[in-house]
Amino acid sequence: MSLIFDLYQKVLVDYKNNHLNNWDSFRFGPEPPPEKKTIKQRIKEILYGNEYLHIAEINHVKQLIKSAFSSTENELEKVYSLLADATSKSLYIELLAFRLLGHRKVLLSTNNAERKKYEQFVKSKIDYEDCLNSNFNTKSLFKSTWKHYNHDVSVYLTERGLLNASFLKQYECITDNGLIITYESDDIIVDCGGCWGDTTIEFSNKTGVNGKVYVFEFVPYNLNILRKNLALNPHFTANTEIIENPCWDLDDIPVYIVDEGPGSRVLFHKIPGAIKTQTKTIDSVIDEKNICKVDFIKMDIEGAELNALKGAKNTISKFKPKLAISIYHSPADLYEIALWINGLKIGYKFWIRHFSIHAEETVLFACV
Repeated sequence: MSLIFDLYQKVLVDYKNNHLNNWDSFRFGPEPPPEKKTIKQRIKEILYGNEYLHIAEINHVKQLIKSAFSSTENELEKVYSLLADATSKSLYIELLAFRLLGHRKVLLSTNNAERKKYEQFVKSKIDYEDCLNSNFNTKSLFKSTWKHYNHDVSVYLTERGLLNASFLKQYECITDNGLIITYESDDIIVDCGGCWGDTTIEFSNKTGVNGKVYVFEFVPYNLNILRKNLALNPHFTANTEIIENPCWDLDDIPVYIVDEGPGSRVLFHKIPGAIKTQTKTIDSVIDEKNICKVDFIKMDIEGAELNALKGAKNTISKFKPKLAISIYHSPADLYEIALWINGLKIGYKFWIRHFSIHAEETVLFACV
């Protein structure tokens, strides 16, 4: 079947839902009240009941999908056909439906018991008496301590800071046929978007003393917390090196930073309070440091992923690393990034996994 047909079937099923426990209040604050129904809507519900959709509603669904995706239908279809397992295809449909209808209508498969179990476990590891101020939505960073890969680990993160990288394994994909796409012992890893260090510490711990993690992070406050967290774990983070530049497709481009914590982005024009810096490509870092292999590249850089990938073209072509690339920052990410990687004609296969109950934290995995 085609993506549009499968999406149509999904939207028809979810169109009349009204989920009341499908909002991430930790991330977004209190859930806004649902829109009040008009008298016409109430009459229609009474007349047609809840067992089927009236023909007018079916036509509305068709028009909704057509208007939302007509300009990108071909690209979305191409990505859908590239996805290598049924879980990826199902998630792709779920995520498009979620973006189309919202959290009241679409319950993502990631909103499940396993996630809730890990949320409670993560909270049990927090010392609420030991905290730092953060630079993101007034959230505090609490010290958490736990044992991971047989190491004692301590970090300052938000209440859910440990959840995705260390417990939900946001940058690991177990495919439907059992293939595990992950970072391994002795790997050389490029971590684009280190922020406060959750993924960097995860990678550093796993890859060990014979591995190496090159982490791109350039926001001053993020760097302070990142260094503090690395210093808390010297027994395994000596294999980490920070690149204090935004990752881009060209070197030495002047850009400006507005410090917004994990949501910080680069600007190409100066605004009050912005800090000036310069871009760096992965290719130039690999060349300058004479790095002889790259095994794994992770990116979560607030919409700059495609540019950063273009700046890693030589590295990807030469070493064929496993890729874990965020594709949720803009609607175009859902097709442009996979199609660009596929256009390199290296032989990558593609999978998608998702790690939140809302539209954020979608990761494209690619492996040769």
